[in-house]
Amino acid sequence: MTTQNLECELKAAVSPETLARVREACLACSTGEAPTARPKEVYSIYFDTKDRRLARAGLSLRLRAKGKSWQQTLKSGRVARSGLNAVEETEQIRSEPTPDLEGVHAPDGCAVLDIIGRKRLHPLFETRVARTAVPLTLSTGTVECCFDQGTLIAGDRQAPLCEIEIELVSGSVRAVYEAGIQLLGGAPARFDLASKADRGHALADDRARAKPLAFRTSRIPAGQRGGAIDVIEHALGYYADALATNLHLTLTSPDPEGPHQLRVTVRRLEALLWLMRGVIRRETYREIKSLGRALRQAVALLRDADVLIDEILPAAMDAADQADMAADLSAWREGLRSEVRRALQASKSTAQVLTLLKTARFADWRPIKADASQAVLLPFRQVAAPRLQAQWQRLTADGLSVSSREMFDRHDLRKALKRFRYAGELIHQNDMSSGDQASSTAFLQAIKTLQTKLGRLNDLDVIAARVPVDLPAKSGALIEARLEAYRQSKTSAAKRWLKEADTLWADAKDLPWPWPT
Repeated sequence: MTTQNLECELKAAVSPETLARVREACLACSTGEAPTARPKEVYSIYFDTKDRRLARAGLSLRLRAKGKSWQQTLKSGRVARSGLNAVEETEQIRSEPTPDLEGVHAPDGCAVLDIIGRKRLHPLFETRVARTAVPLTLSTGTVECCFDQGTLIAGDRQAPLCEIEIELVSGSVRAVYEAGIQLLGGAPARFDLASKADRGHALADDRARAKPLAFRTSRIPAGQRGGAIDVIEHALGYYADALATNLHLTLTSPDPEGPHQLRVTVRRLEALLWLMRGVIRRETYREIKSLGRALRQAVALLRDADVLIDEILPAAMDAADQADMAADLSAWREGLRSEVRRALQASKSTAQVLTLLKTARFADWRPIKADASQAVLLPFRQVAAPRLQAQWQRLTADGLSVSSREMFDRHDLRKALKRFRYAGELIHQNDMSSGDQASSTAFLQAIKTLQTKLGRLNDLDVIAARVPVDLPAKSGALIEARLEAYRQSKTSAAKRWLKEADTLWADAKDLPWPWPT
């Protein structure tokens, strides 16, 4: 007998310690009948042809031991959206661990036997997992939380598996998010996870498993472009995915790109909120604004430490000085990293990002008031461009040059230009018309160049404030002396940068406005 179903799940890779802690919390609030903490052994074998015809067609074939029989599962049509994975499953019960694809079809209607042709199926890899399955009933539906710890095996190669899967059993998909929000809290969890089949193929082919990388948000991939409602929904989901990835990297890796890209993503999200204020539902606006502020503040000191150690000190000190204090600087940065991680976990940042993913998935940001509801139906450019133009008029209204401004004024101008550019890029990337793309590209590039120049000036202005106060006295004094000497050596360069910034600012103000409505 063949059965078909649509599986919808939230999958997170976690450490063994996190898995054990979350499992115990889940067991404590289980709504199932006599849940047990004793895991069940789950053994699965994955099949494909030697030339990977199933994988190339987006299919995976698995046989899983079920007592004295085997459950054959063909998975297809896998879609990852807003942190969730949805996949179609076709299941059969087999008496032997040999696949039978007679009468089984892919989502496009093609018979799977036609896909593999004359090629034979071979067992390529297997998984051996200790699984604890816990049912949870929430107000919106019932889910099954599976805690898997084990091994992926392909010949003589092995890779560890440690995952939490929250799968919808009945009710609304909201229940999957709500269970994740309730259970994961501030846990370091990776959601951008390849399927077991994809990881098994990589292991069988002896391909190195991709390391987690920071999620860069310089360009949103094309979605449904044009309408404000579509752009907001697409951008929120994209930024939420980026926050989840960069948050996990910050919580688990020393890679400085984690906290850096986390802050960049927050800034871009805030630019979207700023453009759509009054259009997005007020309570949603406040929640996202609060999340962004908390994330930025949490990682600010760590990001400053990364800039000091990796960028400023190499330019200000010789290699011998850096080597002398390397241990002190490393210990100082690691201490900051630990503080940041504790703060992020205490604020339940993972749960907050999952809440944002849920908001994007179900469009919970959509306004209730009639005028705002009408605004989201307009083209995005028609809603956003007038707001951005009004901001540009405020920025240029005082007529001041860069060099005539006080230090903090220049700093405020740089931050305002950064938000302005991020907002302008949203219009540029989601504009259906192409006639003025060259004009908007030139305009945004001019703003970016000026912003970068102001950033270099700001680094010199605040360089004294970057001296760590909690380093040993010898290292602190040496850094202070070297940074001051570096600042003095850049005095003439700073004057030149100011003149260049004046020219850039004047040129930018003379550029034609690129987004007429």
